Amino acid sequence: MRRVLLVIVTTALVGWCASSGDRAGADENVIMQAYRAIKEKRAEYVAEYTETLFEVAGEYADAGEKERAEEALSTLLALYEPPPSRLRITAGSGVMIREGMDKDALKRELRKALGLEATGPSEADRALRESVEKRAGELRARSASAEALSKKSATNLEKKREKATEEFVKDQKKLAEKCLAQGFPAHAYELLLWTLPFAPENKTLRENLLRQKNFKGKWYSAYEVQKAKQGLLLDPDYGWVSQNAIEALKAGKLEYKGKWLPKEKVEELRRDWENRWQYDTEHFLVHTNASLKDAVEFGREVERLYSFFFRVYVDFYVNPGQKPDPELVFGGGMKMQKKLVLHYYRSRESYLEAVKKDPDLKSDPLLVQSAGFYDPNTGKAYFYREPDGPDLTTIYHEVTHQIFGETYNDGPRPPVWMVEGQAVFMEDPVIRGQEGMERLLAGAQPPMGIRPASPIDLLAFVSGTQTDEGFHGAARGDNYATAGAVVHFFMMYEGGKYRSGFTKYCRESYKNVSENRPVHIDKLFEWVGEAPEQVQVAWEKFNQKPDLFDF
Repeated sequence: MRRVLLVIVTTALVGWCASSGDRAGADENVIMQAYRAIKEKRAEYVAEYTETLFEVAGEYADAGEKERAEEALSTLLALYEPPPSRLRITAGSGVMIREGMDKDALKRELRKALGLEATGPSEADRALRESVEKRAGELRARSASAEALSKKSATNLEKKREKATEEFVKDQKKLAEKCLAQGFPAHAYELLLWTLPFAPENKTLRENLLRQKNFKGKWYSAYEVQKAKQGLLLDPDYGWVSQNAIEALKAGKLEYKGKWLPKEKVEELRRDWENRWQYDTEHFLVHTNASLKDAVEFGREVERLYSFFFRVYVDFYVNPGQKPDPELVFGGGMKMQKKLVLHYYRSRESYLEAVKKDPDLKSDPLLVQSAGFYDPNTGKAYFYREPDGPDLTTIYHEVTHQIFGETYNDGPRPPVWMVEGQAVFMEDPVIRGQEGMERLLAGAQPPMGIRPASPIDLLAFVSGTQTDEGFHGAARGDNYATAGAVVHFFMMYEGGKYRSGFTKYCRESYKNVSENRPVHIDKLFEWVGEAPEQVQVAWEKFNQKPDLFDF
């Protein structure tokens, strides 16, 4: 049975992440070969762990230890069950999102209008899960007539399970190292984070994953350790605060100019922008006249985005020919010389009032229609709180602009389609996994800008949308969606066939301050290594079946 299951697992998982058709053959590119090899090896490791868990669960079931058998089966099925996901509506769709709209229904309608099928597991994935679930069901139905396990036997079974888990973690770590070596840093992180729920207390995994340390019985990042050593506590509603502050907060008070006053009074004072909160996170300084609790929620979300950003775009920050710095991928991103500044207003009315009055902002009619924006002249990003919380799609889009804008030279004029496409690619991640161990995935669902029936002329699009005038015209809404799809294509096609050349084009575009701006579009095709006609054929193939990534 082990060999049969291994074949099933390998076959299904090879096609799980991103495969459009059979790419086997002499002309298969090196990147795709490496990508396929990683997935095949991962499938082998999953199959081996599966068999051990079935053996352990079976022995427990035969001995009447139903509770322990069920525990082993639950771990086993978690290897195959699709975890819960959260999808966000794409702002680049050109559709105005208003309060009260059913965003899930809107997303379905948009996908339907674009001729896209809803994302979900493939037939092979479903068949694999069903076969494993069937086998687990048969195991559960076994007779429990045997006598209970002896203490020695139970101990041996637990050791067997613990050893299998330890080996499984080691195997995933080896695969993550291979991902890094082969040029898939984001995949390395996602693979380890996917493994974490199976061994949440594994020291090696924790330290390699997030550079975390076990501090006073808790897993903390280096930044969190620094805060904890200062005697601060992490409160889910108020952030890092002292023990005295916790006591005052629980008593219904908030700090204002060095004094603890009733919460209602302080929140009323803070609504005035001149009296706003200033809330610090590891990489951001948040100015807000919303509540402190809202500021903490907002700060938590942008920090999660910051880490996610550098996993996806780490190639942009690595010198050609060098391997990615694990700290950049696993350590939460680039260490900034100064924190990024965000303005977060308590309401749209407060946002519009402040934007109109701010002397540093140029008058732009588009600003008053926006749900948020990044201004390269001030270096700040501006948002407001929706009635039900932060607009995460807009925040992820604009902060992506901000990170790129604040980590490259002043004065470049990169192609607008590329700038907006990168932000659209990031704005609507699929979120997998349990709370506290969540994985954010870019490129895990078909991009909304593809047109299976009639793919656009790729060369005409990237040539005609390099400037603001070419991009922000009558087709502005469509251009956002298309640009996101084009970036998805260059990043993900055939496991990343064009990624290196595309990355070089993007990096040179952000660094370019010469008179010849933006970098000529011919360079894009030169660096990806194929003529526009060849890339167009690949683009049309991608439109029929886009390459995705989702472990």
